[in-house]
Amino acid sequence: EKMRRKSRVAATSAQADPIKNAERSEDRIGIGIQSRSTTFSVGVVLFHSVALKLLLMKADHGDDFEAHRSWMAITSNLPRSSWYEYEYVDGNSKRYLDQPPFFAFFEYALSQLAYYVDPEMLKLENYNYCSTETVVFFRLSVICTEALLVIGVILYCNTWPQVTTTEVEWSRSKVLVVTALILFNPGLIMVDHIHFQYTGLILGLLLISVALIRRGTFLGDLGSVVSFTSLLFFKQSFVSVLPLYLVYFTRHFCFRPGPRNAFAEPASPSSSSSSSS
Repeated sequence: EKMRRKSRVAATSAQADPIKNAERSEDRIGIGIQSRSTTFSVGVVLFHSVALKLLLMKADHGDDFEAHRSWMAITSNLPRSSWYEYEYVDGNSKRYLDQPPFFAFFEYALSQLAYYVDPEMLKLENYNYCSTETVVFFRLSVICTEALLVIGVILYCNTWPQVTTTEVEWSRSKVLVVTALILFNPGLIMVDHIHFQYTGLILGLLLISVALIRRGTFLGDLGSVVSFTSLLFFKQSFVSVLPLYLVYFTRHFCFRPGPRNAFAEPASPSSSSSSSS
C-alpha cells in the first residue's frame, strides 16, 4: 500500500508540474546535443593532431629507434624464457630487453604486424636497420597507440561536475583546451614521435586510472587498480607513484570516517554519568 501511495503521489506531482517536466526533458536534449558537439570537436582536434604528426614521417629519430627494433626482433625470434637473457653489443652500447613483461608482449604484438611490412627489421643480426617501411611502421604505431591517451583525457574530463556553481565545472571549451594542450604538447611530440617512447600509451593508462578513482565507486576503484597495475607492468618508472595509491586505498578501505581525534578513547558510562550529575 505504501508503494502504491508513493506512485500515486509521484503521478499527481508529475501531472501538477508539467513545466518542470518540460524543463527536464529540454535539459536532457541539451546535454545530448552538447555531448555530440563535444565529440565532434574533439575529433577535429584529433584529426589536426594526427595530420601534424604525419608530417614528421621523414623527421630524424633518436637511438631508441634501434632499441625498439631490437626488442621486436628478440620477442619474435626467441622463446619467452630467453627474452631477458639475450644481449648483444652495438658499437659502444649493449642492447637487451630491459622493459617489464607487458611492454615485452606489446613489442611481440608489434612484431607480428611488422612481419607483413618489412621482415628484415625482425632479424637479430640486422643491427641499426632503418628502412623507410620500418620508420613509417614505427611512427604509425605511435600514432595509433595515442588513442588510449585520448580516451584517458575524455574520461578524466567527464569526471568534472556538471554544475555551473563551481570553477571546475564541465564545459565543452575546457575539454577542447585540455585535449589540444595534451595532443599538441611539444615535449610529448618530441619524446614519442622522434624518440619512439610510447609515452602517450603510458599516460593514457595513468589518466584512465585517475578518472576511475574520481568516480568514487567500488567498480571504479577496482578498475583503477587494474589500470595502474597494467601501467606498472608497462613502465617501471611509474613505481614512484605507487605510494600515492597505497595511501589513498588504505585510507579509503581500511579507515572509516569518524571523530576528529581518531585516537581519543571513548568516554566510559561511569564518567559520563558522573559528569552529568
